[in-house]
Amino acid sequence: MGQNESRRADMESGILARQRRDVGMELEYDISKGDKIMKRLVEIRSYALKPDSGAAFQKLFLEKASPLLREWGFDVVSFGRSEHDANAYYLIRAFDDLAHLQASEDEFYGSDAWRQGPREEILAHIDSYLDTVLWLSQSAIEELRAFDGINRLGV
Repeated sequence: MGQNESRRADMESGILARQRRDVGMELEYDISKGDKIMKRLVEIRSYALKPDSGAAFQKLFLEKASPLLREWGFDVVSFGRSEHDANAYYLIRAFDDLAHLQASEDEFYGSDAWRQGPREEILAHIDSYLDTVLWLSQSAIEELRAFDGINRLGV
């Protein structure tokens, strides 16, 4: 039996239950143990960079954008280069819920700190980007954080 089938069987037998809290944070309960497993909303942003701009983008992100994001309270889980392409990068951030993600991004990307800061330099290297948003457990987020692409890149 695969993991999804096993999980479905556990849900049907009452071993696992889900609850959505008012703040939007998803909790999963393992009723057999009485444990609560908090989940957070994770945004994975994939960047397709302009040809031969990976190194410059990485330097700008690490020296300017990452410190600014952290200063504004973003939980930057991981950043790094994709294994398949030297001009493909990712940024993973965690939020409490979709409202938190939207409010944080609206405030940050509308701020003078971003607009008059590294925005133009960074955007000059980006051809396109795609956001994917999903719920993950805190332990999964910590595993991603431990295998941070920055550390893998030797920075």
